[in-house]
Parts: sequence; C-alpha cells; structure tokens
Amino acid sequence: MWFIFKLINLARKLSENQKTEIVKGALLGKAFIDLAKEYGCTPSTITRTVKLVLSDDQYAQLKRARSRGQLIKQDVSSFPEVLHQNSTNSSHENTENELTENDEFLEDSTWGNVSEDTNAPDLEEASTQDSFTEFVPLIPDLGWEEQKEVAVKPFKVDLLPETIYMLVDKKVELDSKPLKDFSQWSFLPEKDQNRLAILLFSNQRSAKRSCSRNQRVLKIQNRDVFRISCPFLVSKGITRLVIDDCLIALDLQEEGEPI
Repeated sequence: MWFIFKLINLARKLSENQKTEIVKGALLGKAFIDLAKEYGCTPSTITRTVKLVLSDDQYAQLKRARSRGQLIKQDVSSFPEVLHQNSTNSSHENTENELTENDEFLEDSTWGNVSEDTNAPDLEEASTQDSFTEFVPLIPDLGWEEQKEVAVKPFKVDLLPETIYMLVDKKVELDSKPLKDFSQWSFLPEKDQNRLAILLFSNQRSAKRSCSRNQRVLKIQNRDVFRISCPFLVSKGITRLVIDDCLIALDLQEEGEPI
C-alpha cells in the first residue's frame, strides 16, 4: 500500500505554471498546508518550491513577514524565466537518475564514493528592496502555525517502506543530526530545530548519492526494527525520523499520545 501511495506522489509533478501560482499564493499569505492540498503534494514540497524560486534573502524575509502576520507583495514577472531554467536542470538530473536507476549490483555495505553534486545553478539574484512591499494583512490567520502542527506524524510502522536504507559511520554508529540541518523542515518551530533526527531512504540509489566517504549504506529489511528500538532511540535523544517528505515523531504513538 505504501509503495502504491509513493508511486502516486512521484507521478504528481508540478508544472512551471503551478510553481508560479504556489509562490504567488505564499507571497500573498496563503497557508502552506492549503497550497499542499490544492496542488496534491506535501507542505515540505511547497516549502522547497518556494525556496527554489526565491533567493535566500527573499525567503527569509517572507518567513519573517508571515510569522509577524504580514503579507508580502512580489512582482512575479521574472518567475517564468527562472522556473524554465530550473525545469531544464531538473529534467537533466532526472535523465541521469534514470540511467543509474539499476545500479543495484553495488553492495549494500559499499562505502560512499559518489561525489556530491556541487554544480547546482544559482538562481538569479533579485533586489529585495525593490521587489518586496509589506502591507496590511487581509486575513488574520496565515496558516503558518497550522503548517507547523501538521508537519510531524506520530510514529507507526506502516509509515515506513518494507525495505529501508540508512547511513552509518565506519563503526556502524547511527548518523543523527539536528533538524535545523534539514532545509526542507526550516518552517518548524524553533524549539524543534535542535531535535535529533535520523535520515532514512526508501531506495538504495538515493542513499548512495547522500553517502560520504566516511559513511556506508546500511540496508534494513525489517522495518519493525524501529518499533522495537524506539525506546532506545528516544533515550539517546533521537526523536525524529526523516524519510522522503515525511517527518515521523518517535516520541509519539500513533494516536498522538507521548510514549
């Protein structure tokens, strides 16, 4: 069932026009969760789309304005050109991914030898002073807090794929990191940013692409391992699992009550 759901999500690709409308909606104060429902994707996908189109400074200003209950007006006339450039690069990357889709002949314990892609194109810089104008909000609730609340899912085994891949160091120690290191979850409350999380992968290829020289890819064929080890992980301060567009809370049961 999870695999079918994943295929549906993968098939749902946002067009350039949809990306433009998403950014317009974000700039006008529309809740990210509402945008996610409207375009059939997750809130983190909306976040990544907005961050992709806007510069870092523009996104930071947008985030600050929304948290203060303000709306932002942006001239989006330059968006189609930027989106077209991103779409071209995205298509090129997808072609490369298809060529390497069947590289399963590599050992699961292979040490990371895949160089990270550091040649991603920079988006055109826009003057934040000229392009942003703050004005009185038309709606009182922008949904930013709502997005924070719905982002985390209580742990249950069914949220995980049958086979899971994760990264460990040479001593087979867990590679945990704070959530603030995951850009797609930057909208979370500040109190959650220092929570330790483990990054999981639903396929071996993605895991190997994220694997550094001092790491290895570990294949876990029984997802129930995480249910059994949940109390141990929480005792070590690891309370979150990150996999694809899903953020899972180990310290919450399925019904949302603390463990």
